[in-house]
Amino acid sequence: MVHELVPRMSHDIETSLISFTDERETLSNALTIHEPKLVDCATSEDIMTTVRKNRLAFSIRMSKWMRQKSKIVDEFAQIHMWYRCVNVSTNSGGSVFAKKWSNLTGTAAPKTRDALFKFVAPLCDSDNLYEKSLALALFELLFMTVAPSIFEKDHWIQALAVTHVPWINFSGTRLLHPNVLPALLRSQCGDIILRQLKVNCDEWLPNEFAVMKMKKENGEVGLTAGALLIDC
Repeated sequence: MVHELVPRMSHDIETSLISFTDERETLSNALTIHEPKLVDCATSEDIMTTVRKNRLAFSIRMSKWMRQKSKIVDEFAQIHMWYRCVNVSTNSGGSVFAKKWSNLTGTAAPKTRDALFKFVAPLCDSDNLYEKSLALALFELLFMTVAPSIFEKDHWIQALAVTHVPWINFSGTRLLHPNVLPALLRSQCGDIILRQLKVNCDEWLPNEFAVMKMKKENGEVGLTAGALLIDC
């Protein structure tokens, strides 16, 4: 019951307010700092390393880029989508993205954005699962940035989205099941964060085909639809 979680949720709110106050005090300085990792990063871990320095500053930057229709927003969505795809495709390699990539593709993990996009270009498709995965990846990245206390705690997601919270284990960053993300998107909190993505999330995905994965077959890397290997 939600009322039983009130003390924990109240503590979460207090902690978040303290973090927000701290970030607001250092905001002016944070906005003047050049973040090279945002320019050429190839994984979500690189993005989140920058985000954690000052989430408020990153949120302001993202709002500006979205108003400018900057290509960096689409690039972040692609980076996070492929980060999710690799992590959900194999348990081998533990929580280390580079090891997982190497085990899946037989090549070293790309260190630059251009290298990543060049490798995955033949895999890109315009089918329904690919488009939904891209939209949900952007939503997840934004959600973990602006509402980390909600994103990282099952009880908040259960209270807001009224859903079970399966997530992908053995990844460097907590990643939610694709069907949890539309549930959050349909919630009041998700609606406030990104209303325009709702059009891409009007239906549930079958659990057995809900996640986009990489698969190497006959020496070629391709995409396939499947279920979570680890459902926590």
